[in-house]
Amino acid sequence: MIDIIFGSLTKINTMKKIMLYLLLLTISNSCKKNDETKTYQGEVTTLIGECSSPSGYPVIVKFTNDNNQSDSFITTSLSTTIRFIGSKFCFKIASQIPDKEIMVCTSIYVPPIQKSIYDIK
Repeated sequence: MIDIIFGSLTKINTMKKIMLYLLLLTISNSCKKNDETKTYQGEVTTLIGECSSPSGYPVIVKFTNDNNQSDSFITTSLSTTIRFIGSKFCFKIASQIPDKEIMVCTSIYVPPIQKSIYDIK
């Protein structure tokens, strides 16, 4: 009888350790920040007329992410001189979006993740 009770406690303690490990692993992976020193190359693929911000209409930028996979995001950081389809440029990704780049969509449009970019060349 005692072996059955202590055997069950051992299994429960092992499960608690596993759950704690998984929780800590999840928290550590979710707290990663963008590497603001890395420079990316991107291209404007789409102009979005359904959304707007104080700095103008947003665009969708296609780029290669840190995992060497094609990815895209929406931004309002580009100046009007390079805010056209096919425009290619280098940039860095900021960790936060400034207030002047907050975007509002006036239709049922679900944009991709919004990013703020800087040091655009």
